[in-house]
Amino acid sequence: MRPIFWFRRSASSMWRLAALGGCVGFLVGWGAKTALATAPSPPVRIIRSVPVSAKVVALTFDDGPSPQYTPQILQLLQQYGAKATFFVVGQQLVRYPAIAREEYQDGMELGNHGFRHLSLIGMDPTAIEAEVKPVEQEITAITGQRPTLYRLPQGKGDAVANRTLADMGYTVIYWNVDTRDYLESRPPY
Repeated sequence: MRPIFWFRRSASSMWRLAALGGCVGFLVGWGAKTALATAPSPPVRIIRSVPVSAKVVALTFDDGPSPQYTPQILQLLQQYGAKATFFVVGQQLVRYPAIAREEYQDGMELGNHGFRHLSLIGMDPTAIEAEVKPVEQEITAITGQRPTLYRLPQGKGDAVANRTLADMGYTVIYWNVDTRDYLESRPPY
């Protein structure tokens, strides 16, 4: 299975580019703000599955870290030499950063699942950023890398959520097999 790489020019590099071209842009009737305002937005990336030639599965786990379940999952993954992506909820991450650190040290990927596990439907971009950014900062502090994957809580989002997440540099990850474990009683975090 080949990895997928996404390229996104950061906002800070756009500002540097605009600052360098500001004088030239002004002479031809463009200011730096106009150049930035007309810069294309990054594409909205939504992944439900990835075509591959080998028989593989991508394991994902949502809503942790959990002191009760995450260590058990990590033990099983290690036993079978498997890797997974853990989409962490910020409230849990703040409570159990050592468990998230263990996930990362075991070679797992940490994805963003929102701070309070809220549906992003109907939220404006500022509210979405307030829900996403704190988790991003916590994951970055643990891993040294900014997360690029976002799982919509309950799989619910809208065009504004998708556009805002893309502008923040995220790829939205859905699933194509649902265990429906959420129909069972929720774990008492």
